[in-house]
Amino acid sequence: MKSIKRVTTTLLTVAVLGTALAATAGGRGMGRQVADVEASLDASEIADLEYMREEEKLARDVYRTLYDLWGLPVFDNIAGSEQVHTTQVEDMIARYGLIDPVVDETTGVFVDQHLAELYQVLITEGGVSSLKAVSYT
Repeated sequence: MKSIKRVTTTLLTVAVLGTALAATAGGRGMGRQVADVEASLDASEIADLEYMREEEKLARDVYRTLYDLWGLPVFDNIAGSEQVHTTQVEDMIARYGLIDPVVDETTGVFVDQHLAELYQVLITEGGVSSLKAVSYT
């Protein structure tokens, strides 16, 4: 009986909050226009989002490369998760009407020089041994 009451309370809370949020969005539901969304970001948030996109690509590229090198399933699994992350950030960039900093999906290619150098360092260190590579996970 307690679990039914808890579920009912949770559903009621979601319904009330959902209605309040929709009303706050100006009657347009939760989907905001690109111009509205872009206006809500400051320069720091935009820079963070753009950096995050390349940083997620870096993680994906490193784990893909380590998988190709060592063939350990853990690297393939993590690379798959990082692909999900980079796609989510890419979607946010598109939603906010920003320019995607990833101009080349080639493994190891980055606009940010620091990330390009970090990729090389991580691949070099991870190439020493599979044990060293696994220490990144």
